[in-house]
Amino acid sequence: MKRMLYALLLAALQIAWAIVPASAQETVLMPRWGKETVSVTDEIVFYDYKGTDNIASSTMNNSLATIVFRPASAGQVIQITFEEFDVQSDFGSYMGYVNVYNGEVDPGNTFAYPSTTSEVTANSTLPDGDIIATLDGEYYDQSYLSTAADGSLSVGFIYRYAKSCNGWVARVKAISVEDMEVTGAGADYSRIDAAPSGKTAIGFAGFYVDATGILNPENLTAVSFSIPTNESVFSPSDLKLYAGIGSDFSDVEPIETTLEENGGIYTMRLAQPLKEGRNYFTIAGDINTEAAFGANVQIKIESTSTTSHPDGIDGFATAEPATVTIPYVVLMSAEPASYTIGDNEIVLFDDGGENGKISDKYEGSVTFRPSETGKAIQIDFTNVGLYEAFSGSDSYNDILKVYDGATVDETALNTQVFDNSPVKVRSMAADGSLTVYLKSVTGDYYRGEGFKAVVSQYTPTQMTVTGITTEQVAGKACAGDTDKAVLKINVATEN
Repeated sequence: MKRMLYALLLAALQIAWAIVPASAQETVLMPRWGKETVSVTDEIVFYDYKGTDNIASSTMNNSLATIVFRPASAGQVIQITFEEFDVQSDFGSYMGYVNVYNGEVDPGNTFAYPSTTSEVTANSTLPDGDIIATLDGEYYDQSYLSTAADGSLSVGFIYRYAKSCNGWVARVKAISVEDMEVTGAGADYSRIDAAPSGKTAIGFAGFYVDATGILNPENLTAVSFSIPTNESVFSPSDLKLYAGIGSDFSDVEPIETTLEENGGIYTMRLAQPLKEGRNYFTIAGDINTEAAFGANVQIKIESTSTTSHPDGIDGFATAEPATVTIPYVVLMSAEPASYTIGDNEIVLFDDGGENGKISDKYEGSVTFRPSETGKAIQIDFTNVGLYEAFSGSDSYNDILKVYDGATVDETALNTQVFDNSPVKVRSMAADGSLTVYLKSVTGDYYRGEGFKAVVSQYTPTQMTVTGITTEQVAGKACAGDTDKAVLKINVATEN
């Protein structure tokens, strides 16, 4: 993930509260322990303490530190842009996250920092302060600007045996305090997922607006777009605009907009303040529940307008729109869902997807129906990773059941699927449907890895008996014996 932007590596041991002039280097690493202050003249590249290496999930990588970026010249302020960020907490107290602070964190230098991996404990925290943002997850192009009197920004990092992650690459610069000027804009489809597995707030098109200066900030006032292709994937009236660039905005608040349409051109009107630097935005929407697998959609950004450019920003850089295709993939959701299966098989995952675990205390169901009369659904569970207690009550186990028909009804139970036990399930319902039900009871640390299954329709055929064999059971029977096996009967069938 990280770009190879090193001019040199920070080789000296980082000392708490040391001051390093960034004008003498192009790269700064996050200290692993303690507090460090960096004086910024020229733009620098800022990495986590591992540099371009990834951070493996291990206590050996525990860390807790802060860094203060201060402008070298009076009248300037610090801006930090995390171009790519991937630090994620795991369950419970196994935390991994970054705080961005306005101004200097812990100005009195009273915070007690650990200096060894074992000193980072479940009770460890970062220093208090004026926190602008907490980053815990994956982010792109997140920009922060100091409003402190001295123009400084601080970053705090804590990692305690959290998830394996890529860390971050950011740019830090000191900028002059002057009036904002919009210098350019264009479309950007580079972060749009061509085959998203989710269904909510999926990114379809991105764009950017470039600006310099921070005084009297401009507003983004409008974005106009066309929809060259929409095979019933979404309703234009349901589209929303988000700050940032990416493919999934399901956990992000949208920007307030109004939508107009004129001659096939849609215009979102808004009043969104711009920041110094590159401002990214994404148009996203929910995928219709009835959208067909394999359906395509395109959104083409045509123009953008700002306060001083009401008729559009000159030289807007258009680009060929991304084609987003609804993949033959289904993730279970908390809300009951239903899908019709045609000639193409689909892949079914638990709600955590291919690489994630089952969510904490998850419960939900999904129904599959054949598209043709006379056919039925079959589900082949190829990988199954459920939490099952080693001993004691099985009431804590993950529950994965498959029912004949379109409802969760114990009288119509077809199969219960168990951990590490792949199985193929075929519908016995009159309409050929099957319903999959999943429940995680314990959650947190005891979450199962989840499952992968292939769903398809098939043509049921009449079962035939191909042979019957018998075998005498060896042993003795005594007077008073009950339920004693004496004969094995094996009936072989097809279909």
